[in-house]
Amino acid sequence: MKLKFKTLQSVVLYNYRYKFAYTFVFLFALYFLFWRLSNIGPGISDVELANATRTINYTSFLNDPLYPLHSLLQWISVNLLGVTSLSLRLPSVLIAGATVYFLYVLLKKWFGKVTALLSTALLLSADWFLFTARLGTGAIEFTFWFTLLLFSLMKLIEKKFQWLIMYSFAATMLLFVPYGIY
Repeated sequence: MKLKFKTLQSVVLYNYRYKFAYTFVFLFALYFLFWRLSNIGPGISDVELANATRTINYTSFLNDPLYPLHSLLQWISVNLLGVTSLSLRLPSVLIAGATVYFLYVLLKKWFGKVTALLSTALLLSADWFLFTARLGTGAIEFTFWFTLLLFSLMKLIEKKFQWLIMYSFAATMLLFVPYGIY
């Protein structure tokens, strides 16, 4: 009787490769997006402070409705956690996480799992993405709405017409998000 032994390499590279890859990319995202989030740089920047001041006061938000999703999430975060650098930056990180998820699903549909996982890992380590994702200004919202717009368009092309509402909503929200970080 001959026993068959599987090597670690064959187990990792074949049977459980996607589970390991998903776990790795998820931990990668947690590390890069949440690492030292509350004490980035010398403290809260002037732009973050100006954005938080506009967000916390609803009348000033109604006069200048920029970054509506980020403003709503930041208002909720500040009311739950108080005014801290973590509560000001957490909404941007959550929006960035949703952006990465929708982009992964989009890339997986277009290019396959392997390319989507590698592209997601590269995006998560890109300095421009991390800068906009970890800064509490709402600048990541443009990327989020654009990714959601593409995702909804892909669903419409697949003849799933219930995504028409999300497509219209994402296109409308792009009107309230200036291109760029300031």
